[in-house]
Amino acid sequence: MSERRWPVLARPGLVATVGAGLRPATGAGVVVSGEPGIGKTTLLGQALAGSPPALSVRGSALVADVPYGALHAHLTDLDGDVPEGPLAVSRALGRVLRGSAGGGRPVVLVDNSALVDGRSAHVLAGLAESGAAVLAVTAVDLVDMPAAFAELWRDDVLTAVPVPPLTGQEVGELVGGHLDGPVAAATLRHLADLSEGNPLLLRYLVEDALGSGGLVRTEGVWALTGGHRPADGRLAQLIGNRLGRWSAAEREGLELVALTDRLPLRVLLSLVDAAAFERLERSGIVVVDGDPEPSARIANRLVADVVRRGVPFTRRRALREQVLAAGADLTGGSPRQLLSYALWTLDSGATLDAAVAVRAARAAGAAFDPELALRLAGAVTGEEHAGEAAAVRAQSLRRMGLAGHAAQVATAALQAEPDPATRALLAAEAAASLVWVAGGADRGLALLADVRAALPAGPAAGLTGAELALRHARGEAAELVGPLTALTAGGPPGRERGAGEPPPDPLRAPDVGAWLVAAALLADALVATGRQRDAEPVLAAASAVLADPAVDAEQRTGAALALARALAALGRVDDALALLSAGPVGAGPEALVLGGAVEAVQGLVLARAGRIGAARAHLLSALGQARRRDPLVSTGAALAALALCAARSGDAAGARAHLAEHGAQRYAPHAAAVAARACLLEASTLLGDGGLAELAALGAAEVAAGRPGDGVLVLWSAARLGSRDAVDLLVATALPQPGPLAAAVADHAAGLAGGDPAALLRAAGALQALGWPGAAADAAAAVAALPHAGREEARAAQRVLAAVRRSAAPVRSAGRAASGEGLTPRERDVASRAAARLSNAEIARELHLSVRTVESYLQSAFGKLGVSSRLELRDVLAAAS
Repeated sequence: MSERRWPVLARPGLVATVGAGLRPATGAGVVVSGEPGIGKTTLLGQALAGSPPALSVRGSALVADVPYGALHAHLTDLDGDVPEGPLAVSRALGRVLRGSAGGGRPVVLVDNSALVDGRSAHVLAGLAESGAAVLAVTAVDLVDMPAAFAELWRDDVLTAVPVPPLTGQEVGELVGGHLDGPVAAATLRHLADLSEGNPLLLRYLVEDALGSGGLVRTEGVWALTGGHRPADGRLAQLIGNRLGRWSAAEREGLELVALTDRLPLRVLLSLVDAAAFERLERSGIVVVDGDPEPSARIANRLVADVVRRGVPFTRRRALREQVLAAGADLTGGSPRQLLSYALWTLDSGATLDAAVAVRAARAAGAAFDPELALRLAGAVTGEEHAGEAAAVRAQSLRRMGLAGHAAQVATAALQAEPDPATRALLAAEAAASLVWVAGGADRGLALLADVRAALPAGPAAGLTGAELALRHARGEAAELVGPLTALTAGGPPGRERGAGEPPPDPLRAPDVGAWLVAAALLADALVATGRQRDAEPVLAAASAVLADPAVDAEQRTGAALALARALAALGRVDDALALLSAGPVGAGPEALVLGGAVEAVQGLVLARAGRIGAARAHLLSALGQARRRDPLVSTGAALAALALCAARSGDAAGARAHLAEHGAQRYAPHAAAVAARACLLEASTLLGDGGLAELAALGAAEVAAGRPGDGVLVLWSAARLGSRDAVDLLVATALPQPGPLAAAVADHAAGLAGGDPAALLRAAGALQALGWPGAAADAAAAVAALPHAGREEARAAQRVLAAVRRSAAPVRSAGRAASGEGLTPRERDVASRAAARLSNAEIARELHLSVRTVESYLQSAFGKLGVSSRLELRDVLAAAS
């Protein structure tokens, strides 16, 4: 796979801009700027397609100081080794240009312009100014071009076109095109973050991950493994080859900066030659920034990792001693600098101070690198910091999907820890792990009660959030409204109080992250208990804080999942999806830890709303990522929702396969267990395997337990499948403050109970507007099935059904989805055969694929095109052709 040709990305806007600069009525041409590997030369090649340059000049370090060195290959008709002067060179080049084929002004391509010698640049600039040529120049930085080119640019004669980094969508197109299949969303976000939108680095990353086994295909979806380190494999060799051109002095400067993450400029210049450092800075590989004290750092962190890992052991030790002797403080700076120092110390065979090791382990945890955090926590020696190190180990294990083991580590460390603050930290970490262990909430609450009883008031109060999270995981709702309201009263910490507003409750959340989590749990509890109008202002306040930079990724993700669940239960499916699509997880390493859970909830929301094609795409992405690392227990939920999608679309074999793989998985927290169980029972009922009575009983149990908001939705699923008991209980269950979805459900239930076509049509219209097409179709179909429905009512029902069919692909009317451009070549091959009514097995035989792989391609195509059946797929592809 890694030997496949890397696709060329079409960037038509940039190509048009560059093309206009190459055909100027006046002017000297265009300079395309951007960091190495950003695609400058490729972009010029696209703009010049069909008309290659008359002359190609490339700067090189070998001849950068040789007069006319860059032009030497084009001056073969001049006598002598060294040209006499600029006039002779200009005339010689003019003869070459006049001899080139084609009309108009000939184009001279100047690549790597920073290393073109000044005399060559002067001659080329003169030719461009005289109208004898058009320049097509590439530059890393405009100010580093030869003076003659820079002057043209400053005089607005040479048009500058900066090349921006790839967008997330463009990264997806490149990677998906190269891999010829769908890629997990979290993996794409992480690749975009690591490559910083640089196409060359992105290519190196993907090929390295493929070659090392760090990028694997599961369920037809490509995903990165959590433990893959991109600087360990072929990528290191590729980048290392590019670094080989530096001199020994320059290499030493690179090594010092890489090993320290960033080094104060005064220290660096005391250790390396100033001229060598200047060359590094001019090349763009090292940048200087920082206030008040300037410091040097390597521009790209992947390059920094490659340089750091390539330093031999004995040299690491020697360089470390030099830096420390020069007076550099490497433990008081940024978290990345602290991590670099800690790794440098360990890799040099030196002893790392225990306090520094703990701080570095915490920094690795904050950076969502659990393997590194475990290594640093393991470097802690002595008893003084043993409890803190155990807390880091527990957090790391939990993020690796080993919640049960994490809880054991934290609980065991509690026994020997004397410090109250550290005991509270360990108890909170044990509780955070037990949230994700089936039946763990009760154990966690008992543990917190024991620990709290022996703690002073301050540390004990800090366990309130952990206790409420466990109670929520256990399924409490009404009982939590009071304490969560107290915890969130007055808004997030730091907000100014209005005139006459009472002071905040002393029990309120201590920081904005804790406040956000509490507010999200409160919104979820209010919706679950049926106080859905009370939930609206809480949802609005919490959503406004979601992007606060003071909130860490884990808090933000947990809050976003709870808020999305509440929004979906109110019927605001698109708002829930938009909130999760806004990237609560981020794009760094946290995406590989938490991204699968976000995708799973998006897929679950869409599946329950009946938007099958889009749901499958998210669920397959979630499954691909969660199989690598699943700290939020997303694998089972994704399988349950996929079983429901398959059953609803008539794929009995696929549904049964997902049900069998799901098996008897158990869940925590409670809400996840109910949602997954409801999907499984609904799928089983649709397959004719029973489960309807159990589905109705599950909804009734939720209502009886004080969670009528949740119970009504489960009962509604049973009612739509034909359970009369569920219909009767729905009619008898009145929420205290129903939201828009609950109101539509009430109309649907009343219509089913009394055979009332008007109530059913009201429900169908409301559900269609809320984005629940499957349920809207059910309500309309119920009208059509009523023998006493009038002609106009039957027509109205048919109009709803037709509208639902049309709205199944809301993006088909324009753009990429309409033409199928968003499909990879293999997805298009599979989709065209499916539209021609070939079975999955027949497609697999024709294309030499497995049936499971065909299913994954087809599901991805459904999601991209917004269709939910092969009939709709045929219509879309026919319209596109």
